[in-house]
Amino acid sequence: MSGNAAGLPVISVVMSVYNGKQFLAKAIESILGQTFRNFEFIIINDGSTDGSSAILEEYAQRDSRIRLINRENRGLIASLNEGIASARGEWIARMDADDISLPDRFEKQLAWLQQTGTDVCGGWVKLTGTWLHRVWRYYGSGDAIRIKLLFGSAFAHPAVMLRASLAKANPYSGSAHYVEDYELWTRLAGFGAKMTNYPGVVLRYRIHPGQVTAIRQKQQRENMVQIFRDYSSSFLGGDLANDPAYLLIADKQLAIDEAGFYRAVAFMHGIISRFGDSEGVVSTNAFIFFTRCGGLGLMKVMREMRGFRIRPFQKMVLLFLLLMAAEPNSGIYRFLYRLR
Repeated sequence: MSGNAAGLPVISVVMSVYNGKQFLAKAIESILGQTFRNFEFIIINDGSTDGSSAILEEYAQRDSRIRLINRENRGLIASLNEGIASARGEWIARMDADDISLPDRFEKQLAWLQQTGTDVCGGWVKLTGTWLHRVWRYYGSGDAIRIKLLFGSAFAHPAVMLRASLAKANPYSGSAHYVEDYELWTRLAGFGAKMTNYPGVVLRYRIHPGQVTAIRQKQQRENMVQIFRDYSSSFLGGDLANDPAYLLIADKQLAIDEAGFYRAVAFMHGIISRFGDSEGVVSTNAFIFFTRCGGLGLMKVMREMRGFRIRPFQKMVLLFLLLMAAEPNSGIYRFLYRLR
C-alpha cells in the first residue's frame, strides 16, 4: 500500500477543530510524524475563535499534505462528513484535535487491514490527562465486535481507519448527536461490513473536562437508547429482539429490581446460546451489570455470576462492591469500576 493511481494519497486523515488550541499542536505533530507518509491531512476549522486558526495556518504553510478548510461553525457531524466527501485517499483515518497518534499507527493499521481483509479497523488506546494511564483494549474479531455493539461502541472513534468508499456511501447521521460514531458502526455492521481492532495501542486518548458536558449527556443517552433499540432489533431477531430485559443491561442508568435481574440474566444466557461468547464479550457485560445489583443481596448475585466467564480480579471487585452495596453514582463504585 505504498501509493494510489494518479499519485493520489493512500490515506485521507480527517480532523475537525473547534476551539482546540490547547492540545492542537501535539495532535497535528503526531500525524505529520507518522512513519507511513503517503497521506493527505484534511483539517476542517469549524469556526474556531480561540487562536486555533493561527496554529492551523502555520502548519498548513509548513506541510503541503495539509488541506485546511476554514469556515463558520457547523458542528462535528457536518465537519466530518465534509472532510470525508472531499477525501482522495483509499482509506479514511479519523483523528481528534486533543489526542496523539503513535508514530507507527498508520503503518500498523494498514498492515492489519491487509492481513485481515476488513473494512473498518480501530485499535487500542492509552489514556492521557488522567492519573490512571489505563489502556483501553478493544475486541478484535468481527463476531465479538457485533455482539459488543449491543452494549455500546466497539471502537475508539479517533483511532479508526475505514474504507473511503464505505465512509462516503454511509455518512454520519445528522440526528445522532454525541453518539455519531456508535450509530455509524451499528449501521455498517447491519450492512455486513467487516470490522476489527488492531491488537495494540495506536493512540493516546486524552481525558479532559470539556469532552461531554452535563447538558449534552441527556441527549447523548436518549440517542444511545434509540441506537440500542434499532441495532438489537436488526441483529438479534426472534424472541430476543423485543425482550425488555435487554435495556436493563444496555442502559446503565436504569434501576434493577429482583424480577428484572433474573430476566436480564436469562437474556444474557440466551445471547450466549445463540451467538456464543466470543472474546468474553457477554461475560464482561454481565460483570458490569452485576456491579449495579448491590441492593439485591450478595449471595443472589454471586450465585448467578457462576454462569459467566468473569476474571478473578473482576470477582474481587464485584465482591467488594456487593459487600459495600455501592451505588453506581458513588465515589467508591466509580473508582473500583475504573480498575476492572
